Amino acid sequence: MSSDNDSTLCSSCSKVKLHPLISGRAKYTTRKNEFDEFWDLSKVSNERNCPLCRLLISCFRIVDGFDFDEIGKCDRICGVYVGRELQVSISQQGSIVRSSYSVQHCAANIQVGRQLEDIKPTYFAIEELRSWLIRCDEGHRECKPSTGLSENPMPRGFRVIDVRRSCIVRGKPDLTYCALSYVWGRVDQVLLNKLNLMELEKDHVLFEDKFVLPKTILDAIKLCQDIGQAYLWVDCLCIIQESRWGRGQTHSA
Repeated sequence: MSSDNDSTLCSSCSKVKLHPLISGRAKYTTRKNEFDEFWDLSKVSNERNCPLCRLLISCFRIVDGFDFDEIGKCDRICGVYVGRELQVSISQQGSIVRSSYSVQHCAANIQVGRQLEDIKPTYFAIEELRSWLIRCDEGHRECKPSTGLSENPMPRGFRVIDVRRSCIVRGKPDLTYCALSYVWGRVDQVLLNKLNLMELEKDHVLFEDKFVLPKTILDAIKLCQDIGQAYLWVDCLCIIQESRWGRGQTHSA
């Protein structure tokens, strides 16, 4: 959506803060339903001059099972900012239907209706992933561990990579960590064993030349650093490979 149409917005849409479409979402909502913007569905569907209303309605034209002829008084369009886009859903008769389309900012001279080429980005928005984690931590009660689970100690010998110190450390009972699951392949790489355990527990040892880490693990470490996660679990570096306990953990990971 171009910002040049602000003067033609209806009274409801003119109150909507569209700056996150350009600058990204800076503030996380504390509402239980986690939506940032709301529209009366009946008013939006009857609006003929507001470009944002027409854009919102177009997001739901192909939604299976949605009937514009059955709009109730309490039906609403709900929007939540994720990164630099506004994801929209319809709340109708107690159920929420999310559109597969979203509202995004675009250049004023974009050709409406032209065929857009598929874009295959080589990166994704780190801030968007970080916002998902914060949103989950602050608002998703069902994702939080129960009291009994959080008090259980980690298994004996449980280890993780400290991505800030770049070394292997013992896991603490209240540890939060990311886990990497991948196929090892045939590339020679360092494996944790009883002989190198003490050395791999030294600060910054994982980036020394004598240890070869696959790019998959290096990328995972960098991602954890970028999103503010301090610990990463990888089977080849967090399980002593020749141990019976380690083999069991590998199969259950």
